[in-house]
Amino acid sequence: MIRRASIVVLCTSLALFAAAVQARDDQALCEGTAIVTGTGDGTRAEGLDHALRDVLVKRSGDPGLPRDPRVDPLAAKAADMVEDYLYLDRMSDLPKHDEQGTRDRPYTLVARFSPAKIDAALAELGDRPWLAERPTLLVRIEIADNKGGRFPLTADGDNDERHRQALLAAATRYGMHLVLPPLASATADARVPDALVVTGTLRWSNADPGWTGAWRADGKAWEIKGVSFDEAYRDLVWGAMAIASGHALPVSGP
Repeated sequence: MIRRASIVVLCTSLALFAAAVQARDDQALCEGTAIVTGTGDGTRAEGLDHALRDVLVKRSGDPGLPRDPRVDPLAAKAADMVEDYLYLDRMSDLPKHDEQGTRDRPYTLVARFSPAKIDAALAELGDRPWLAERPTLLVRIEIADNKGGRFPLTADGDNDERHRQALLAAATRYGMHLVLPPLASATADARVPDALVVTGTLRWSNADPGWTGAWRADGKAWEIKGVSFDEAYRDLVWGAMAIASGHALPVSGP
């Protein structure tokens, strides 16, 4: 049973619910988010479905779970696994006005699931929580954009802010720590102790159309085609998680 819900302003709540995720923090691995329209029961149920699927991946390190049909009945009862939830107002800096400002206002739904119930769900799926110390991801990739430009993804480059934020968001979403090389050493053989090094390319393709990501880590390779770069970076993080946790690599496609 869900115990309570509250609507709070984004700028005053991020300190509570957007702290850096630590792999050893039991509760952090059971927090998920989803963007919803309004705060009604229907949109909340849909949001909890998405949040639960993310949490199953984050808790286990298994990127195959969202596509597993056995997850569908679990996601339909996601509310039963929730300990607490709240809404972050995505338009908190804008004044409310007519329908768009009230009923149709967008929120980020943040759900805290019960670790015991998530672990029980994973056991039902033949999986288990990944509670070992997680490696830092050292990501060294090159981007080829739709304007013909090529540049490395770095911690401080001028060309890659949107890409950098998208990759960092994907890592945070799934409880992984991430390091990008500074621009000055983007082509150097930088080392981070105990890091899992992910290399590859992200290029725009008119044929697919969309972005194609080709990744490699620990001698294993995987790719995704015809997606947004947000989805491509999620695939990068999923693959790294799968390698580190001993699961199968993600499979591209519907």
